[in-house]
Amino acid sequence: LKPFFGIGSVGVRSLRTPMSTNEDGQQETSPDPEGQAALVSKPLDTVVEEAAPRTRVREARFVGLVVEWKGYMGWIQTFEKIEHEQAQKHQGRIYLNVKDISPVDENNWRVKQGKIVDFFVYVDEDGMGAEQCRPRSVLRLTMPHSEVKANVKFVPKWNDYLFDSEYFLELESEHGVLVRKYLWPMPFVIFELWGHADGLVSAALQLLSKDGQEEYDVRLLLADTDIPKVEGLPHSPKVSANPVFTDPMPCHSLRLQTTRKQCSEALLALIKAVS
Repeated sequence: LKPFFGIGSVGVRSLRTPMSTNEDGQQETSPDPEGQAALVSKPLDTVVEEAAPRTRVREARFVGLVVEWKGYMGWIQTFEKIEHEQAQKHQGRIYLNVKDISPVDENNWRVKQGKIVDFFVYVDEDGMGAEQCRPRSVLRLTMPHSEVKANVKFVPKWNDYLFDSEYFLELESEHGVLVRKYLWPMPFVIFELWGHADGLVSAALQLLSKDGQEEYDVRLLLADTDIPKVEGLPHSPKVSANPVFTDPMPCHSLRLQTTRKQCSEALLALIKAVS
């Protein structure tokens, strides 16, 4: 995975019918003992498979990072240790099939390497898998170092896949949000909040709140390519004319200075626009 924003790139395995050359020098289809041609000839969602019986590990969701994705299946690494006899199978990773993706909204259904998701864990004869998997949206905000030191009292955790950063689970129970903090030497601190729209808004405002505060000063990071998507957002957020940094990708600052209610409205609109 690339270190910035947990985004990686993956390739999709090509399923092809084997070809051979006959006596006349013409190509012909070879036998396909594994039935791959049948899989390619129809959409994935029409392929009929006999499902193995599933048993859920618990009736509560897990949160994890997609560490490998091939377009139709992949593997998830959970942030929480799973206590189960099958937990060490497949290097401790959770299998995900595209059929088990259940997006919260139609704008955020894609899964890719580096995406954070939440899901139920089941066990079948092949090991552990994810079902009703929901891709999470992300808000990226910045805070001065002094405010982080004074207000953010979370217990840091670390993951081998999340380079140059630490993460916090304190906002999961109330907001359903995982917080990632980058450790880069910069004039400000970058936070990523991974969750679903309403939870992201409430978590962001909690993170930025101060005693007796009536107005909020919210600074978000906006990718250069997302600037056209935020034109017309409510309450007139200001986008910096120049990027606040350019490596590994150009990002501008989007600033909101208004009441809590108006911040909530603008943040919800932003999440919908860039998801």
